[in-house]
Amino acid sequence: MRRLSLLILVAALSLFACACKKEAAVETMAYDAQAYAGFRDTLLYYASDEGLLVPFMRQIPWEEGIGKAALGYLVDTEENRAVLQRYGLRAPLPDGTAIRLRIDDNKQATVELSSCAPPDDAAQEYMRIASVVNTLTEFPTIDTVSVNVNGEPIDRFATDSDSAMSAFALNAEDSAAPTSTGALHAMTLYFPNASASLNVPVTRYQRVQPTFASAVQGLIDGPQSSALTACFPTGTALLDATIEDGAATVNFSKEFALATETDGLLEAARDTLYFTACGFTDVQTLDILVEGEPLAADAAAVSLPLYPNRLE
Repeated sequence: MRRLSLLILVAALSLFACACKKEAAVETMAYDAQAYAGFRDTLLYYASDEGLLVPFMRQIPWEEGIGKAALGYLVDTEENRAVLQRYGLRAPLPDGTAIRLRIDDNKQATVELSSCAPPDDAAQEYMRIASVVNTLTEFPTIDTVSVNVNGEPIDRFATDSDSAMSAFALNAEDSAAPTSTGALHAMTLYFPNASASLNVPVTRYQRVQPTFASAVQGLIDGPQSSALTACFPTGTALLDATIEDGAATVNFSKEFALATETDGLLEAARDTLYFTACGFTDVQTLDILVEGEPLAADAAAVSLPLYPNRLE
């Protein structure tokens, strides 16, 4: 319950950090929609087996009312369950949930969930609402979301300034709770889960404005959750990290070269660096250096993934 209360308190702080990510996602989705006739790449938010909120890209058929259709993929039907179990994910809305969606001219969506079984606890309720809000706000036609469950407005997760929810902090760490909403700045880091099957976003807070360098240092420091893992060999030090004209460059100490000796570790580090960089601006390339020299078997030589997680 303490974790939930902290998540609610800091949810508003994630909006600025998520803005670049969402804009980039919208542009990319528009591109992909043209590439796959009749289908749309749609970012959905699911619960992982570890209890974390995970963005997951799925192709869904284009149809009238595609926002409502997207929410249908969040319902724990037998069909959705069969797909998601392979990835260690769960649809957060209980089976049997009926969905209605209205979107007004001010880009505010109103979602009505009926025949929705009560949550087991406050954390599960938060996960349900967060998945709905984050999924809908990925659409360019939606800025804010109001949610009613079985006829009851759910506004206790909203910010003080707006009864309609705009976004939720993704897996916010609560070790350093702010004393006021202006005390800390948010940044989004990506870590693989323990099985390295998913890239999971984590919202971390610090007293000063985040930079790409501070974010990379956060990746080296590792996650707070035992359900996640770090991708950097012990002793790795950050020498420099910059983003210029869409090109991200990171320079590590010699210890990072040991990542090439563990199967999959270099690729995992590359992915977490890239998706973390995309939280600051649009990034097209990633160069990894060791002591100022290009890394042998450079991770940037491999095509960078479009999305943190995708249904294959």
